[in-house]
Amino acid sequence: MKKINYLCFSILLASLIQGCYGYRPSVEYTAFKNEDCKEKHQSLYLFFEGEEIAFEYEKLGLVEVEGEQFASNTEALDKLKQKAWENCANGLIKIETGYKDRERGVAFVEETEEVYSAKFYKAIAVKIIVDDNFRAKYGDGVEINLKE
Repeated sequence: MKKINYLCFSILLASLIQGCYGYRPSVEYTAFKNEDCKEKHQSLYLFFEGEEIAFEYEKLGLVEVEGEQFASNTEALDKLKQKAWENCANGLIKIETGYKDRERGVAFVEETEEVYSAKFYKAIAVKIIVDDNFRAKYGDGVEINLKE
């Protein structure tokens, strides 16, 4: 009988621990094409919505980040850059930012549900064709110190 109680308690505890949602940043990447990434770039170029995009690039995917409740703008933007870099991008274009409602709580426990406003970023990850003209106009990009 003790084994059954212990087993039931263990399963319940594991499901509650795994059943937490909204406590971590949400990071999603939707690939437009699979990129064979032999060597990752050392810098990243950032272009926000409305900025001129007068250069050649190849679209790789869509990156979306929703920060957790107390995440700073920098933390959320760093997650966006990290995900793009992991997928071989050397640029992010049409970066959108704002706030959106997000829920957090424990699955199946309605009383724990809480709605908060989270910082979000959304952008298109690209591989920019960097030539001398591009470098003369935009420089060397933002140096990235990201982890694999």
